[in-house]
Amino acid sequence: MNTTTHTITTQTQSGAFDDEKDIFNLALTIKNISGSLERIIRTIRHRGFDMIALNVSLNSDATAANLAVQVRSDRKLSTLTRQLEKLFDVQNLQVLSSASEELGKVRAELNFDRAELDYAKSA
Repeated sequence: MNTTTHTITTQTQSGAFDDEKDIFNLALTIKNISGSLERIIRTIRHRGFDMIALNVSLNSDATAANLAVQVRSDRKLSTLTRQLEKLFDVQNLQVLSSASEELGKVRAELNFDRAELDYAKSA
């Protein structure tokens, strides 16, 4: 079983990410045919999303490729996912998480911890 994995990471020219844009993590399974990865990348770009990271690995019989994609945009994620699902190359698409959801969870945990600390201090 020979598995090849490639990872690409990009940043803006200033080296920092724009705080106004949301970050989303997607998992795709696509057909391993000529031009399929290029169609995926082109669709991401044309829908107004910046690709931050891309990880590609072939399945065991090399008929499909698994993609882990991290994208960034101020647009709704549904504008991208609807178009990706229409591509004949895409066999499966999952939204794993959005960075804003993760940030919300962390903030909620921090606020919970602060509430416990405030309660402990007043007791």
